[in-house]
Amino acid sequence: MIKKLLSGNEAVAEGALESGVEVVTGYPGTPSSELI
Repeated sequence: MIKKLLSGNEAVAEGALESGVEVVTGYPGTPSSELI
């Protein structure tokens, strides 16, 4: 098991990629914008 120190946005993005998410949509300027 690899341990990483991630920000909340990084953790959400990594989880989405690992679970097979292929499309992400959002509105510019929201706190999650760095995910998109």
